[in-house]
Amino acid sequence: MANQRNLIELTKARIESFDAFMEPRYRLMREWFDLYQGTYFAERGSLEADLFYDVKLIYSIINGFVPSLILSDPDIVLRPRKETSVNITQLTEVVSNYYWRELNIKEELKKVVRDTFIYGFGVMKTGWNTKFRSRNKKFDSESPGGEKNFDVSEYLQTDSPFMHRVSPYFFMWDPQARTLDSARWVGEKLIRPIEEVINNKAYDQKIAKDINPSTYGMQDVLFGDDGAHVIEQDPDKYAVLYEIHDRERNLLITLADGVEEPLRVIPYPYKDLEGTHYGMLVYHPLPDRVEGLSLVELLRDQQITLNRVRTLQANHAKKCARIYAVSTESAMKNEDIEKIQRGVDGAVVRVNGRPEDIKALDHAVLPQELFAMGDISRGDMMMVAGSPPHRFGMPAGGRTSATEIQSMNTAEQFRLEDMRTVTEDFSGRMTKKMIQIMANKLSDEKVIMIAGEDKFQPFKFRKEDLKGEFDFTVEAGSMVRQNREVERQQLIQFLNMTAQLPQVNHLEIVKRIAKTFGWKNLSNLIQQQAPVEPQGILSTQVQNTPNPPSATSQLTSPFTNEGK
Repeated sequence: MANQRNLIELTKARIESFDAFMEPRYRLMREWFDLYQGTYFAERGSLEADLFYDVKLIYSIINGFVPSLILSDPDIVLRPRKETSVNITQLTEVVSNYYWRELNIKEELKKVVRDTFIYGFGVMKTGWNTKFRSRNKKFDSESPGGEKNFDVSEYLQTDSPFMHRVSPYFFMWDPQARTLDSARWVGEKLIRPIEEVINNKAYDQKIAKDINPSTYGMQDVLFGDDGAHVIEQDPDKYAVLYEIHDRERNLLITLADGVEEPLRVIPYPYKDLEGTHYGMLVYHPLPDRVEGLSLVELLRDQQITLNRVRTLQANHAKKCARIYAVSTESAMKNEDIEKIQRGVDGAVVRVNGRPEDIKALDHAVLPQELFAMGDISRGDMMMVAGSPPHRFGMPAGGRTSATEIQSMNTAEQFRLEDMRTVTEDFSGRMTKKMIQIMANKLSDEKVIMIAGEDKFQPFKFRKEDLKGEFDFTVEAGSMVRQNREVERQQLIQFLNMTAQLPQVNHLEIVKRIAKTFGWKNLSNLIQQQAPVEPQGILSTQVQNTPNPPSATSQLTSPFTNEGK
């Protein structure tokens, strides 16, 4: 008991230490979010909000990167490390790819990618979700000799893996760690409705009832300044929890804010998992730090300068409305003066006195250097982000040759490829964690339902097989959908290169090419016949060949059909 008390005190001290460590960054994170959504000046400026001009270029840059990194569900590919894992490789691939689509993990990953650009790091969590529903429900018995109908007061509602984003505001780690894998502990802050906590049977019910709930909810923690409520008069009550994975002792500890005793202290439930069930994505790493650099922070000064320039220009335009000086001795009628004030085109103003009694007032002109400063700031942002201006339809500035534009495109592609590789590696690691967790949880029946019983004969299905040693990777480029024309040309080029190799299944390549033309039902397109080895190449040169080989004609025939 004394040892547990010391452990709880140590865990609470670690949480307080981490909060103090992150407090300066939390303030910056709120600024970064304001800059991202274009409300930084409107909230913190000295002028009225409607006088500010927010360019929102950071938003455009980040949301230009996201679809370049992840647009489609990844194709998870496994490579067995041991010979005993070979037979089960295909099954595990099917299960992995099934859950990526079933759980819609792609959308969670997109949020993590945006977090990484905005805050410098993004966090994803995987695990197993078992949820019981306490409610009377009637079931039909499927067992022979069982009751036709029976009632239960509690039944299993959810029993499946999960993988979702964790807000960077809520994730916690050992501040002395240099990498997440070397952290002695990791965890997260949880804000839950008090009823949910009290009814959760995984917690000590007696301790849960000692929690003092508050109206300070998740949005207040994320975006409330100095304890302000974002959602006023919220009728619900919340509890603040801390779920800590003590990796040194391999324990899972759950604490409630303001309560001395823990809600639970249990052995870490994912015993076959390598590392922890959290994963962190970083694009701009810092030496000896777990978190990375925020792209918004890198672009912060240029964005603020650009906003100030545009604000000065917009306010100057408002002040430069047509203003006229009318002599007090003028005999103009009030209705004619109102016409001048309204500025209606084609209005006729009657002047009884001298026309020179009405004089337009000139305003100072903004210096050209101010306009140049805005363009320079915008160019600096593109250079720091690694995106050439013409990618956003902007002029590159000066006389930019085609060779220079090609060089900029090449540099951008290198940066994109680096970030794609990081994203794909992160997806592969998180999938491996999910499969390791499922190894002891997923039922044989569920595996058969996912994969199909006949597909993997003759070996027997066992969930223990998922414990095989694999390297989880994402097929390169599978998360980014290529331009169809580019993909088609690449496939045709590959078919040309392998035309003389009988070991290659050329029909599969033809199917892929047909898909780029929009064919849906390939079974109606390609006839079942004895395989014929291609004798030539598929290219535009075939059309100029006097007598092209028949095999090549069979391969190219799907593309000459007009009826799709």
